[in-house]
Amino acid sequence: LNPHARVIVCGQIASYNDDKDNPKLIRPFLHKTIYKEIDIRGIIVTNFKNKPKFYYDMGKWIATGKVKVKETVVEGFEKLPDAFIGLFEGVNTGKMVVKCT
Repeated sequence: LNPHARVIVCGQIASYNDDKDNPKLIRPFLHKTIYKEIDIRGIIVTNFKNKPKFYYDMGKWIATGKVKVKETVVEGFEKLPDAFIGLFEGVNTGKMVVKCT
């Protein structure tokens, strides 16, 4: 990350079952955060539930490529259990989508 970067954190499902007394990423990341004066903010998606301007703006930004959406797409309904388990193992990038045809 660049000095003075701003980071949004959302979606920590892959760490739900981690050992809470032995966090894996916090210590190495914390040093970089302090050294580079990085701002971190956690968000909850439901905070935007009643914000039509957010959905309008975000839809426009995604459509024009200003905001890039990262997601993992798994093909086939039969893969749904594997995709669900993968959420807790951190195998996905962004949203996990199961495409059923």
